[in-house]
Amino acid sequence: MPSSPGPARPEGEPGEIGEALLRLARTLGEARLGYALIGALGAAAFGLARLTRDIGLCVDLEPSATAAVDDLLARLAAAGFCVEPGPVRRRLARGIRIITVHRGRVRVDLFLRRADGYWDSVLAHRLRRRAFGLELEVAAPEDLIAVKLASDRARDHEDARALLEANRDRLDLPRLRAVALRLDAAGRRGAGERLERLLREAAAPDGPADATPAT
Repeated sequence: MPSSPGPARPEGEPGEIGEALLRLARTLGEARLGYALIGALGAAAFGLARLTRDIGLCVDLEPSATAAVDDLLARLAAAGFCVEPGPVRRRLARGIRIITVHRGRVRVDLFLRRADGYWDSVLAHRLRRRAFGLELEVAAPEDLIAVKLASDRARDHEDARALLEANRDRLDLPRLRAVALRLDAAGRRGAGERLERLLREAAAPDGPADATPAT
């Protein structure tokens, strides 16, 4: 029997989050949809630990692709997720580009493609990482930091600081600045200014070649 797409089951019991991630990765692989883990769990793959039962994924799917959306909903239901197709379709019709499903106590938000360019950046630069006992596609730390700095929540700003400090040797600072400015241009003001302040406060390595913010 041929193996199904997606990661193999890890050794031992992965728990609620691990089991949900395993089923999501398999389902998206079978649907041939690119994805990137974001939010608190995406950040956990780069050293930020926080307990959560929420899973956020950026998914390479246009909300207007009705047949593909319906196919994904059917696959998620078959994989054991609680899916409400009617409410999902009504939210998408109102321009809310999020599919929300549940499995037990775990909430899953699938963020579909947006026109602001941020999701394009997430999908183009996602990394293969081992997290929660699985091989997963995860948003790059630059994208995770930038979107947290675009938030109005102090906790997200602290998360961005922790991510920067944990990954400063691997960060592409020009791209991080470009992503923050892209979010500013899309109306999520403050990311660029907060990033520059954070870089100064953290005394992050920033040589002459990085001294001018990207445009």
